[in-house]
Amino acid sequence: PLKEGLTEVFNGEREKTIVAVGRLETQKNYGLLLEAFAAFIQKHPEYMLHIYGKGSLEKELKEKAKAVGVSSNIVWEGFQTDVLSKIGRAGMYVISSDYEGISNAMLEAMAIGLPVVATDCPIGGASMCIQDGVNGLLVPCRDKNALAGALLKLADDRELAQKIGREATKVRESFAEETISNLWIDQAEKALKN
Repeated sequence: PLKEGLTEVFNGEREKTIVAVGRLETQKNYGLLLEAFAAFIQKHPEYMLHIYGKGSLEKELKEKAKAVGVSSNIVWEGFQTDVLSKIGRAGMYVISSDYEGISNAMLEAMAIGLPVVATDCPIGGASMCIQDGVNGLLVPCRDKNALAGALLKLADDRELAQKIGREATKVRESFAEETISNLWIDQAEKALKN
């Protein structure tokens, strides 16, 4: 569930930045993101990728960034507190996980109006929150070309990105703490009646 008191939705001109938030571990498949970003910046070299998080793969990922030629377009932010206040003006948010439940970081990004690109990975957390093309973009897992294509789609069509960002903010209602709590209470009451 989303906590009350989230950062306000940003309504101005978005920066030419892509943000990713999460542990630098195998599950998050940042290697795929780096490869997709390398393809993306062939058309949009003005974009920067900001990666928030720490983890055991940090050194390996920095080496991969050099190998695919994107080092100068990446900012390794490390662990940060209050990430939401730092990413509100970003152009888009990306999650490239191989498997994931409902990502709180992704939900919070949606709640502040960021257009989101997410892998439609097992457990299905992203697909529970995102209606593809409406409030975010879903791409197949481990598909570098599809991920790069979705990033390009949002960068090339600012009107679509704005529309998706506006629709994404509706998770504030559907995933609010009170809404989720009431769903649990309803389920518990039904179980007790049976």
